[in-house]
Amino acid sequence: MGMLSGGIVSPTDLAWCQGVADWQPLHSLLGLPPPPPAVAASPAVAASPAVAASPAVAASPAVAASPSSAAKAIGPTGVGGWLTYFCVALTILGPLYTLSTFYSGWKDTEPFFVTQPILKTALIWQSAGSIALMIYGFIVGCIVWSGSPQGRTIARRYLLIHFYGFVGIVVVGLFLFRDLPASAFSEVLLKMVIAISQNAIVFLIWWFYFKKSKRVRNTYGEE
Repeated sequence: MGMLSGGIVSPTDLAWCQGVADWQPLHSLLGLPPPPPAVAASPAVAASPAVAASPAVAASPAVAASPSSAAKAIGPTGVGGWLTYFCVALTILGPLYTLSTFYSGWKDTEPFFVTQPILKTALIWQSAGSIALMIYGFIVGCIVWSGSPQGRTIARRYLLIHFYGFVGIVVVGLFLFRDLPASAFSEVLLKMVIAISQNAIVFLIWWFYFKKSKRVRNTYGEE
């Protein structure tokens, strides 16, 4: 009885003593009541949220990945690839090109300022407009490069403003050149039409890039 009360043996352990034909549970040999049956885990406990997620929890938006999250996991993301080139073009390449064009244009046209004063006025107007667009582009490039969540919206707004601003600069420049001789005016007109066409191509390329690119969609989400 001491071993039983001390927990050394259990009432359900098999035992044998003299005069007993076979092994029997210890509580039967000692004339004790049988121990209560072990309580099995109830279905409610087995299926509790701590053990197994219920269908409601498994299908909840907080647990299941949303379609947009799944889409972001596919393909490149962040400011990289052509998106980085866009930023480099606005912050480094664009300013270098604009300033070099301004310098070379002024140097080539300066000898004619005496005979054609309108050239100086037109060149100052075009240079001022180009530098203003360059500064605006530099700011936009820095914002997009910094990872702003509004990068796509800011970039597309810049593309529109830059293109229409450039067209406006050219139109005003043509108006200033109206008093040039016909041959000179035709030459200027051809150069400006080519410049507008080049800007239109660049505008369309970047516009559709920001509309169709997987990187842009993964970085800024669906439109």
